[in-house]
Amino acid sequence: MMSQNSGNEKIMSDGAAREEKEKEGEEEKEEEGEEESTTKRWLTSLFLLLIVLAYLFIGALVFRALERPAAVQASEDFHAGLLRLASENDCVDEEDVAELMSIVMRAIGEGGYIGGHPYASQLSMGMVNETYFSDPWSVGQAFIFASTVVSTIGYGFIAPRTGSGEAFCMFYYAVIGIAITGGIIHSVGQILHATCITRMTASLDTCLKCCSKVGVFLTKFTLFYLIVVLLIIPTSLLYLFVLSDWTFSDSFYFTVETTTTIGFGDLTPKTLHVPVLLLYVIRVVLFTYLFVCLAAVSTLFNTFSDVQRQGSRMISSSILRYKKRLALQHRVQEGEASDVELETPEVEGRLHGDDQGRRKYDEEVAMTRDL
Repeated sequence: MMSQNSGNEKIMSDGAAREEKEKEGEEEKEEEGEEESTTKRWLTSLFLLLIVLAYLFIGALVFRALERPAAVQASEDFHAGLLRLASENDCVDEEDVAELMSIVMRAIGEGGYIGGHPYASQLSMGMVNETYFSDPWSVGQAFIFASTVVSTIGYGFIAPRTGSGEAFCMFYYAVIGIAITGGIIHSVGQILHATCITRMTASLDTCLKCCSKVGVFLTKFTLFYLIVVLLIIPTSLLYLFVLSDWTFSDSFYFTVETTTTIGFGDLTPKTLHVPVLLLYVIRVVLFTYLFVCLAAVSTLFNTFSDVQRQGSRMISSSILRYKKRLALQHRVQEGEASDVELETPEVEGRLHGDDQGRRKYDEEVAMTRDL
């Protein structure tokens, strides 16, 4: 009896030791898996960073080729204008021209100058008074500035110049306003995704059963892109009809620049000569519609991110299957495995990616679990 009890205790102790070893082995495997996952993430991030840097460098070269000739021509015209001004006015010396340019640049920077106004001719005729100049920080302009800050567009044609204004902009608009606006845009994007994209995705999945996964992804992304473009067109048409000096190309360019939060500020909508109440209604409508467009663009970016993640998983799984296939072939060559092992449902299903092989493998796993 004593020997039987001691034998049972020995078996139990051996089982406990075996379980501890298995747990230690599982923990080591988990740690190794986490290390490999972290390393893969860093390598993937580094690879994407290199792609972005190359993309930016190529874009910089293209922009240089496109924009430099016009910029050089503008610089030459400017210098020619200064030379003409100096030659036609003997009483104007270099210091006077430099002072005039400094005044003009400061006025432009502080929002006190609007191009197209004949200041000099009107001033010489005595027709300029305090009401002639525009109010640089009216309620309407302040509202436009606030909307461009909280939406992170930031055109730059109007900006605070005082220290108190800059501090207020940073803490009130930039910190609080951007967070609230981001939450609203995210909420609207979720609504658009639930009401439109989810239903369209289900319809596309039904229509594109015979297509590959890559083809389905590209079709969905193209469709979402067209939807965003269709959402941008109404605003472009509104600017086209309201602003007589803008073409449709200018309007569409300005709207895309706004909805993607690029905000160069190279195009500035002029103040509309309409009643004040109607002007505020137009601005509120445009601001509200801007949220919808921003939400649509953010949803498009999220969709592209999902497609990118799925594509990365497909590429990673393909590489993993290829590596496992090479490893098995190496084992066959070394005599550690047979050719039959390469034809098992696990290999065919998991490595080769065949749907029938995967089903066979899953059925075998299920039967093994039932036993």
